[in-house]
Amino acid sequence: MKLNTLILGGLFLAALSGCRSSWSESEQIMFHTPQADIAMLNPAEIRREPHNCRFSGAGWFTRLEPKAVAQNLIHDWTIIEEIPGFAAFGLPEEFEEPIPLGENPDGTLRMLRIGVGEIKRRPDQVFLDELQKPLPWEVAVFGTHDRRIIQMRQNAPGRYRLVKRIRFPGQNRVRIEGELVNLGRTELRTPVLLHPFYRVFGTQEKPVKKSGTSEFDMDPARPPYLDVETHWYKFADTPDFDSENALPLPIPEGEFSRDMSLEQPVSGKWLVAGSALPGAAIRCDRPISRLVFWHQNNSLGHSFSVEPSFELVAAPGERVFWQWDIVLPSH
Repeated sequence: MKLNTLILGGLFLAALSGCRSSWSESEQIMFHTPQADIAMLNPAEIRREPHNCRFSGAGWFTRLEPKAVAQNLIHDWTIIEEIPGFAAFGLPEEFEEPIPLGENPDGTLRMLRIGVGEIKRRPDQVFLDELQKPLPWEVAVFGTHDRRIIQMRQNAPGRYRLVKRIRFPGQNRVRIEGELVNLGRTELRTPVLLHPFYRVFGTQEKPVKKSGTSEFDMDPARPPYLDVETHWYKFADTPDFDSENALPLPIPEGEFSRDMSLEQPVSGKWLVAGSALPGAAIRCDRPISRLVFWHQNNSLGHSFSVEPSFELVAAPGERVFWQWDIVLPSH
């Protein structure tokens, strides 16, 4: 069935209380469990500003609020000031490398961004892409009350078919299943990343040390941004939200970004990040080969991200699958 507004778990989250979002009821899909309140954009109803063409519309979460924390872990509205209409919020997925379609008369590039639609790009200005023709989504819900599946499908004739499924396998867990079919005549190759716009809670100039140790101590002579490998995240065998082991985030002013390829791809591990409060734990069934770090502190909000990325390759006619699991703190 076509989905306009979906309310799962038996509770309607009216206007996402406590958020400063202006998303309407029809633009969101909402889910409630005894341990978490969760919301995501309905891609069939999403509003696309001209520069809102970076992230896939399906599986774009606007609220991840575990009852144990009683705070939305992610920003639910854009925190970028410099580019009007640029969407930087929530927890979306990005297919970084668009499909080239040709050149426009003015020298700009025609490209097809997976999960979005046709865009116009000026060379060397990837963050100023302009949306030309958004591709529609079909949204449906299947399954019984306690085993609901939200399915979103986008078709680009002669290019690709993208299907995203959202499941809730546990009261504090979300699963994103991706499926891409290459309908074209050439190979599709793109990095795929998950971009959580985490909120920063409190201010920590120095990392909090584990009791009796200096494991998270930081050399005050070093700029804190250089310690992303130590202080921004950790890979763990289990979703570790122990407050004594929570990774603190150095908080300088302004904006920072860093792209880091991992020496060895990481498989089967949970990526845990957080500031004064623990964030989410993310795991992918594909080897993570790269992490992107980003921090922004301005009048619209204080945010950081640790973005896991893998390389997706699909030969002509090939169907490829991937899966993200997201676990929220439960105590």
